[in-house]
Amino acid sequence: MESHTCFTPESDHQNHPTVGELLTPRWLVDDCKIKYRPSQLQEDGTVTKLLFCYQTAWQRRLHLYGQQMCLLDATYRTCRYSVPLFFLCVRTNVCSAVVGLFVTQSETTADVKEALQVFKEWNADWSPSHFMVDFSEVEIGALEEEFQGSKVLLCDFHRVKAWVEWCRKKDHGEAKVWKDNDKVRAWFSNKWLPEAKRWVPVFRDEDLKVAIYTNNGVERQN
Repeated sequence: MESHTCFTPESDHQNHPTVGELLTPRWLVDDCKIKYRPSQLQEDGTVTKLLFCYQTAWQRRLHLYGQQMCLLDATYRTCRYSVPLFFLCVRTNVCSAVVGLFVTQSETTADVKEALQVFKEWNADWSPSHFMVDFSEVEIGALEEEFQGSKVLLCDFHRVKAWVEWCRKKDHGEAKVWKDNDKVRAWFSNKWLPEAKRWVPVFRDEDLKVAIYTNNGVERQN
């Protein structure tokens, strides 16, 4: 006797729920903070930009670890979507932990600043004395505008990585001695020396008790 197996179509969400349908009830139970603003064309012809901010209750509690140092880390070419994804991270007594994430439509200072304002509203006592970022003028600008009393430092790991990658490119010249390579001198003098206060050890704040010199500990979250 021939038997046939019947499967419900994928459009039947009762038997094939989407990821969003599975997560939404959990988010409500877990007291998650969510701000979602889709990108929409307005009647006056302007476009409202996409903004998505997310933070759980336990992530808000872990924010207490970030009062001296908070890391802002952006993902680059590590996810399938073209929109930028940012992580707010802290170093706990166990490991580095993500304490908030946000997605913006574009990677601009204004967009990142708007997202940071959302997290400030959710965490009234959040005012880190220091932030650490990769060398991103967008992130530095947004943090310095929104947290004017905080110092923004550069990640040592990505600084050295940028130096090595730049020096390996043949287009930048093959001279090994500084005095023989105008391109090396111009690149280092124009890009890195003006920001020396963010990465040179002698400029580090003695009041900073958290020994964090790189945000590489959160790269696995990407």
